Amino acid sequence: MSEPVEIQLAGLAANLARVSSFIENPANAKAVSGLLVESKFMIEWIASNVSLEIQEQLVELQLQLALWSRDNLNSEEISEQAEDWSERVLELSGIRAERS
Repeated sequence: MSEPVEIQLAGLAANLARVSSFIENPANAKAVSGLLVESKFMIEWIASNVSLEIQEQLVELQLQLALWSRDNLNSEEISEQAEDWSERVLELSGIRAERS
């Protein structure tokens, strides 16, 4: 929580990338569940320190995380969605633009 918002968003993006990677192996179910819970908390910590536009994106992601936690969706579908969200959140962080 003491890191700059950009780093916090990048950490959230990394969590989502891990979900994408881990979910296709049933042995990783506990790790994926933990990543989803951690990501929900990260969104709550980040939201108060970002613009309204980013808050809207984070609310949408929060809803998506709740669906992934609750529903028995196809792991391939979640993997693709988590990868897409990871990219979106990384773009929101602005870190990718700084490195270009």
